[in-house]
Amino acid sequence: MKYFEFDYSTMQEYVINSLLVNNEFLYLVDLKKEYFTGKYHKLASVIIEKIKSGETVSLSSMAPVIIKLKLENVIDNVNGAFSENEYISAVESLRAFYQLKSVKNLLEKYIAHIDRQLVPEMDIVSDLILKLENMQEQETKQLVVDIKEIEDEIETALQELVDNETKIGVQTGLENFDRVVGGLKNGFIYGIAGRTHMGKTEFGLELALRALEQGKKVLYFNFEQQGKDIAKLLSIKKAGFSYTEFDSANLDVFKVFDAKDWLVNQNFILTKKVCTDFEIISTIKKLKIQNKIDIVFIDYLGLISLSNYPSYMTRHEKMAEVSKNLKKAAIEMNIPIVVMIQINREVEKLKDKRPLMSHLRDSGQIEQDLDCIMLLYRPNYYDKSLPDFLEVNVAKNRVTHRTGKIFFTLEHGRLEPANVAIEA
Repeated sequence: MKYFEFDYSTMQEYVINSLLVNNEFLYLVDLKKEYFTGKYHKLASVIIEKIKSGETVSLSSMAPVIIKLKLENVIDNVNGAFSENEYISAVESLRAFYQLKSVKNLLEKYIAHIDRQLVPEMDIVSDLILKLENMQEQETKQLVVDIKEIEDEIETALQELVDNETKIGVQTGLENFDRVVGGLKNGFIYGIAGRTHMGKTEFGLELALRALEQGKKVLYFNFEQQGKDIAKLLSIKKAGFSYTEFDSANLDVFKVFDAKDWLVNQNFILTKKVCTDFEIISTIKKLKIQNKIDIVFIDYLGLISLSNYPSYMTRHEKMAEVSKNLKKAAIEMNIPIVVMIQINREVEKLKDKRPLMSHLRDSGQIEQDLDCIMLLYRPNYYDKSLPDFLEVNVAKNRVTHRTGKIFFTLEHGRLEPANVAIEA
């Protein structure tokens, strides 16, 4: 076992400072107030409780508490640069030191018995092992659960299966989509993949809009356009117009503004900038805990910032970590996550240009982590003599285990199931 030098006070200050600079760090890794000691324990307890309750915590808001506890050194060091990886490493160090202190306290009790010349009635080694196992159980109790403890949750899940209103999760109202894909269910991650101009954002926005129309709370990450542009596109779509019709002189602008008024009164959260996967996941966890979101959209996977990963990792390795982290978030937060994914250029070498799962950019781990993969294709893009419709090939589906092609018309801004199974 390797050991390293460790300044406990400095590490506690670093974690507290990190939280004061970025409250969302709290959701990156499990942090217990027991990891702190003395005055740091009091300060950390207040900060953790406030953030979990939805309050925004900063140096200015916590200054009275810090001064009262005479921890001005925290104020002096709060202007440093704090990264996600360093924060996680610091928390893990605090956890390791907390475990060592617990073992030390346990052993000191036995040493006290020796000093007082007392002999325990039971075997010392057996008693020590038992107590250490109890400590380990406290550390791992969140990793495992006895089925009896979740009986109520099981009953609720079974009830949802027979409840028409919730049996397909987030209902889209697209009959063919809900029948094959199974709606958008909690705990699953869905991939919408296609080449440029195939309609990834169009399809994602349609699903987001339909979720809003069902009264769901939507979080939408878009890394190519500003929030106002996404809101504009949704308003046009809600009004029943295509984006090309928006430029027409015959457009009923009042319908669009009515749609805008409707949209701003929905539970719809847009992001402002490109994020790392840590920032995305911490945002999801924070908003889910505050009951502000029911479903998440990420447009698109390839534009997620990888700046939090070390330079020696390849892009393929970094994207594999991003994929695994998003999958964990969907499960832990029990929420559907819909991710748009770019298809690589290899598909252009195929005669009919229809994508396969192997064409997913940065494939491998991504293909494995996705519960449902939908490959988009528009024949009209390659051959203008063909009708303009959207073909969605549900190539993988752990949700309902149903696969196959479903088709949508693209008229008047809204996607609707095609009346017949159209084949190019």
